[in-house]
Amino acid sequence: MSHSNLVKLRSPELADLPSIWRLLDTYRDRYLDDYQVITLDDVYDYLKASTTRVLEVSGYPAGIVHFSDVIPELRGTIHVLIYPEFTRKILRAHILEAILAWAFETLCFGKIMAYPLSTQTSAIKLLNRFHFYPHKPLYKHTRQGGKKVAMHPFELKKRQWQQSHRTDNKRKETL
Repeated sequence: MSHSNLVKLRSPELADLPSIWRLLDTYRDRYLDDYQVITLDDVYDYLKASTTRVLEVSGYPAGIVHFSDVIPELRGTIHVLIYPEFTRKILRAHILEAILAWAFETLCFGKIMAYPLSTQTSAIKLLNRFHFYPHKPLYKHTRQGGKKVAMHPFELKKRQWQQSHRTDNKRKETL
């Protein structure tokens, strides 16, 4: 099943605010650093941004994606939160595939940046699987739970995504 049949990205609505707030609470201690103070007003501002989408899997809300540090037609930094019931490995891959297609094809980004914390091992593995280029970890840039934690910068250029996407699709066709 292609990602276009399984995963949809839609514009957020005001009615999404309570569930997105609950989603943030689910991950606040585990995945957000100590400097990401997120208020209800922040979430509302994210909902209004043109670079925010609600993720749906088979018609059910599955999470949210937001791009910050956007320079139109150049780059953006990806932030994704997925409800725990949608974090199975195969679903994460379909979700990321849909997000990358939206970012590169619709938003016309030339590059996507990601900065998972060292505690986000499944995100790091997924970025590697999608051919994101890893940069040297940043050890003194953030804290989580009052302790220093490394950030792992990754980047994926549109050209790399197009090449790996074609290769991955050919590989799927031969299976």
